[in-house]
Amino acid sequence: MVLSTATDRLLAEKLADPQMELNEEESIALLNHCVMQGEKNAQRIEGKDMTIVMGNTGAGKSTFVNWLGGCQMECKSPQEAKELYDVAVMKPVVVVKEGSKPAAVMPIGHAKKSKTFLPQVANGICDCPGFVDNRGAEINIANAVNIRMALEAAMSVRIVVLVDYNSLSINRDAGITDMLKICTHLFGSQEAMMAHKKSLLIGITKAPPDAELPSVVNYIVDGAPETMRDLADRVFLYDPLDKGNKSFWDRCTCQKKLRELKAIPQDKSDKLFKTVLSDSDVMELLQLVRKQGESFRKHLLYRQYEQASRCWSNLNRLRIIDHDEVKQMLTEDQQKVQAMVNIMVSKFRDNCANYRFDGPDEAIKQLDVLKEIDAHFGKFDPPIMDLDIEKQEKYLKSSQDKKKNDKLRAYALAGTTAVLAGMATGGLAGAAALGAAAAEAGGAAFVAAETAAASNVVAATIGAGATALANVVLRRKLWNKEEKEGKPP
Repeated sequence: MVLSTATDRLLAEKLADPQMELNEEESIALLNHCVMQGEKNAQRIEGKDMTIVMGNTGAGKSTFVNWLGGCQMECKSPQEAKELYDVAVMKPVVVVKEGSKPAAVMPIGHAKKSKTFLPQVANGICDCPGFVDNRGAEINIANAVNIRMALEAAMSVRIVVLVDYNSLSINRDAGITDMLKICTHLFGSQEAMMAHKKSLLIGITKAPPDAELPSVVNYIVDGAPETMRDLADRVFLYDPLDKGNKSFWDRCTCQKKLRELKAIPQDKSDKLFKTVLSDSDVMELLQLVRKQGESFRKHLLYRQYEQASRCWSNLNRLRIIDHDEVKQMLTEDQQKVQAMVNIMVSKFRDNCANYRFDGPDEAIKQLDVLKEIDAHFGKFDPPIMDLDIEKQEKYLKSSQDKKKNDKLRAYALAGTTAVLAGMATGGLAGAAALGAAAAEAGGAAFVAAETAAASNVVAATIGAGATALANVVLRRKLWNKEEKEGKPP
């Protein structure tokens, strides 16, 4: 595989050496890279009925998926495995037979390092990464997020947890603990797990062909916690080479039993399933969230909205983890963005109301900044802020129209005032001269009007002025008549 980016190379190095230490920038870049791949992967699951296969690395998840999908399986010696896969193993391994029809649907790993980095999807089955593996905090966190996204994307889910028979025989308590940890952590509590036990199967892999299911179940539940005893009827044995005795499920039986599982619908799964992180992973998660939050707030302060948006995108992807402190930090940062937007909108509207449009920190420039913020932050789900750009654009247009109308009204009023002043000082001749000048100014303003509303204002004001002028002329005539008749004015 060609590693196309520096982050791809970093991922390969981290998978090869989980203890490799990364700086803050590398950790955030790697985590974000892994989660973005998980988002794309979840799109393949969206709206589909899925069977989710989980278990520790080495439990045989990918082998189970290939076998269940109808692939022909065969056994390879350690020497053949070394030649074929460049992997050193001590025991024979099961692989998809060359020329199998169907061909392998999942890559199979035969080392202690998982071959499955992201949830792998094929034929309605999702093969999840090692559930309680430790491959470094960044990848562990990404795996937890990606598994949760896969579970929530599916229209419905059924769960199969696989446990290596050898892990039970070597250290029974540890094997049972891991089994319960996977189930309990996935469902969030033992009560939730038991409430959905009819959606769950527990498969024991790599059991010897002569192992009897009743004996294996008795061995598991003897002295085990009550929860494990309650799950005894969910346990099954299988052999990918179909060499087990009659208590083993063959492929057809396994497929039938999976179909009979009670599917958990999406509207329940998005509230039911939890992310699984160790205490050390949680500490690393909180540290990364705090640092990314600091960068986010710094970019906001300096109005670097594109960079701030990238920080928020990184943070928002971690919301699905559903950790109280993470949610609190996200909520506080979201409130900061909304407060900033509210202040900017308030200043913008104040400038509009006072007809301050064209200055460097006035309405038009402020609206441009609000549009930039909306372009970077308006795309998130859930929304980070409440900002209606169309509403602000309409407010600006309305304020600009009002300013024009006020000016036009002032022009018309000035014309009328000039006419009246002419009557008072220069008689009809003076009124005519000043009225002509006012009419010219009013006409120019009328032509300049850009809206019908503004035109109506001018027309109405000039009409009122004309009425006033007619009244003055009539009154002047009455005065003249009264003067001739010797009556006092």
